[in-house]
Amino acid sequence: MITILKRLSVVALVLISMNAKAQLVVKAGLTSADVSLKNNAGAMDQFNEAKKGVHFGLFMNKEINSLLSYETGLMFDQKGMKMIDDLGGGNIQTQIMSVAYLKLPVALKIGVDVTSDVRVFGKLGGYGGYGLKGDIATEVVNSGTVTSSSDMDLNIGTDVAAGDMIKPIDFGTEFGLGVAYKRISLEVNFAQGLANIATDTSSGEVFKNKEFKFTLGYSFGK
Repeated sequence: MITILKRLSVVALVLISMNAKAQLVVKAGLTSADVSLKNNAGAMDQFNEAKKGVHFGLFMNKEINSLLSYETGLMFDQKGMKMIDDLGGGNIQTQIMSVAYLKLPVALKIGVDVTSDVRVFGKLGGYGGYGLKGDIATEVVNSGTVTSSSDMDLNIGTDVAAGDMIKPIDFGTEFGLGVAYKRISLEVNFAQGLANIATDTSSGEVFKNKEFKFTLGYSFGK
């Protein structure tokens, strides 16, 4: 894991250092994440709800011309899902899976100046990510009273025999829309995972991350 983290960090730092005249952008915001689930029996998303999280990171935005620019950086992103199941007898079980990822996004941006201070833009790109740590919190409620609760670590890895539940590597596509006023920007992005993060696929399991992100940014540089 340390080797992969170093590689992601080095790639981001090299890209930034190669573009000394580029804008540096600090970003942070809220994530609404979910995981699409299916196996040989079909889709298993009927109990899913969005799981809230946060994201933040440092980005570099390099202008190509007055219309185009490209962006990359290093981001911490909380993904996962929330599952609600009726156990019967008035017992409602809620399970929240949280996974912290280190991500390297890359995107092409197309923007137009509305005024001298306001610019609207769209972006299209992809990301690579590595799962750092995860957990599953479980709570059972009956008539508004919590009857049981637990919290366990989520094993991240590729060894089914060792109890690993999801693979560490994730990658996918991402697109979004945004508006910038002087140095402040607001974005709405959607990311769809392409990697199957399920470790045990013996019953045809396919788990893919997906998320909406609402992001505020502040730019430094020209």
